[in-house]
Amino acid sequence: MGMLVFRNIFRPQIAAVALGLGALLMPAWAFADSAVEPAMKHMQHAYNQALRSMDVPQFQSALTVLHQYADVAGSLQYGRTADVRGTYQDGIRELQADLADVDAALVRNDLIAAKEILRTQVASTKKMYHKSLKVEEDD
Repeated sequence: MGMLVFRNIFRPQIAAVALGLGALLMPAWAFADSAVEPAMKHMQHAYNQALRSMDVPQFQSALTVLHQYADVAGSLQYGRTADVRGTYQDGIRELQADLADVDAALVRNDLIAAKEILRTQVASTKKMYHKSLKVEEDD
């Protein structure tokens, strides 16, 4: 009976300590992978907003957010192996090159071309690297 009372009184504290130890002992890549997902979701949202935009200022605003989250994603580590981490970084670099092409279209004030680059080039890069990294897409 005494042990039962002890367990019931201290169960929340024991669980908290176990959770804390688990988080402390968890490898750094586990946190990094989980940090990538929100950045990717923000990029997807900005991408969709850019495609739905009606004018250059709206598009530019969404594209700025997309650039910011691409930079964030590029600063994060993803994957448990060097090969996966390298593939992830290659994908981010290719995305940033694609976004530079979108920027060039905007410099020409060509919203149609900018959207087309997003719809084709950026989407193709996303699909290729998501497939390579075995990431499920939920667009």
